[in-house]
Amino acid sequence: MDDIPTSLDQLIDQIRETLGSPNEPLAADDDLFTAGLDSIRLMHLTDRWAQAGATVDPMALLDEPTPAGFWDALQGASKTT
Repeated sequence: MDDIPTSLDQLIDQIRETLGSPNEPLAADDDLFTAGLDSIRLMHLTDRWAQAGATVDPMALLDEPTPAGFWDALQGASKTT
């Protein structure tokens, strides 16, 4: 899987992988902290995206801690190639 997801579904798969629950259902509006996301896993995701060329402010992700909110933040991320 690419490190920068190109769809919300890919992002959800990446989040489930990061949570260690690749087969658990996760909806676009689910609260990720309730689903098991913590600060370490959040940093893992943002570091992964940064290494692939997309810089996302982790604090921006806290405003809407859902896959849809993360997708919006990722779409607004500064990208380098």
